[in-house]
Amino acid sequence: MIELAWAPTPDDGEGRLLAVVAQQASQSAGQLFWRSAATDGREGWQALALESPLFGISPSPDGRYVAFSVPTAGTVASGVTNADLYLLELGQPQARHLTSDAGFEGLVTWVPVAAK
Repeated sequence: MIELAWAPTPDDGEGRLLAVVAQQASQSAGQLFWRSAATDGREGWQALALESPLFGISPSPDGRYVAFSVPTAGTVASGVTNADLYLLELGQPQARHLTSDAGFEGLVTWVPVAAK
């Protein structure tokens, strides 16, 4: 496992766990899985069928979305892998590609905004 994150769920209040799991320990990106945080381990992890390995998961404060980075070809000057940002509405099959500039675009942080 590379990453583990908790996301709230409005319907049950328990939330869900999100995990990025790589096939090999040396990989820095992997496949996204989720399961309910309310279970005691009997419910297995479910894979979210995304086309590319990803990293840097960040669930939204309301638990409806998860933002993440997908490695792209090349590296930036510091030797860091290029990456683009994506946004997935949980329960939907496709993620939206948010950025496509050369360089590293990752490590998303959600900032709550007060309702007006």
